[in-house]
Amino acid sequence: MKTNQPRQLRVLLAIVYYPIMVFLQASRDIVTAMTGNTNYTTAFPALADITTALDDLQAKITAAAGRDRMAMAARNAAWETAKSLIRQLANYVQAHCQNDLDILLSSGFTATKTPAPIGPLEPPENLKIVYLSVSGTVELRMTAVRGVRGGYPIEQSEGPDGPWIPIVISSKSRALISNLTPGKSYRLRAAAIGAKGQSGWSNPVEFMAI
Repeated sequence: MKTNQPRQLRVLLAIVYYPIMVFLQASRDIVTAMTGNTNYTTAFPALADITTALDDLQAKITAAAGRDRMAMAARNAAWETAKSLIRQLANYVQAHCQNDLDILLSSGFTATKTPAPIGPLEPPENLKIVYLSVSGTVELRMTAVRGVRGGYPIEQSEGPDGPWIPIVISSKSRALISNLTPGKSYRLRAAAIGAKGQSGWSNPVEFMAI
C-alpha cells in the first residue's frame, strides 16, 4: 500500500571509499562544516575526537611515506579508525537532519540521490565570501539548492546597479572567483538551474578584494 509520506533522506557514504588523502581532506571539511552548526549541537562522535583521529591519521601517513611495513600497517589501522568515526557521524547526521536536505547538506556530507522538485527552483541563499591566501582570489559559498541539474550561474558587478557580467557556471554550491583587483569592491549573485529552467537571482553579496 502506497503512502504520501516523504522519502527518508539518507547520507551518501562514498567518502569512506575515497583515496586516503582525499578521505582525510573531505573528513576535515565535514568537521569544519559541523563546527558551530546549530543544526547539530550534540554531534556524535564528538568533533574533537574525530579531529584527534584525523590528526593521528595524518601523522601516520607521513610516517609511512618511506614504505616501512610497520608504519604502513599503523597508517591503515588509523585510517580504519577514522572511517569508523565518520560512519558514526554520518548516522548521527541522518538521524538529526529532520529529513531536510539543506540541513543534511549543511553538515558537509552529501545525500543519496533524491527526486528533483517539479516546480521552479528558489534562488540560492546565504551567499558568503571566503578570502584565500592568493591575492585577488576568493571563494563564493552558498546554501545548496535541492533539484539543481544545470549548476549555479554566477554574475559579477562592480556597482550596485550593474552591469552584471556572467563569469562562471559552477557545478557545486561554491566557486572560485579570481582575477579580482585588490582594493576594489565587487558584488556577486547566483542562480540555480533545474528541470524547469533557471531560478531568479539571489541577493548579492558585496566585498572588497584583497
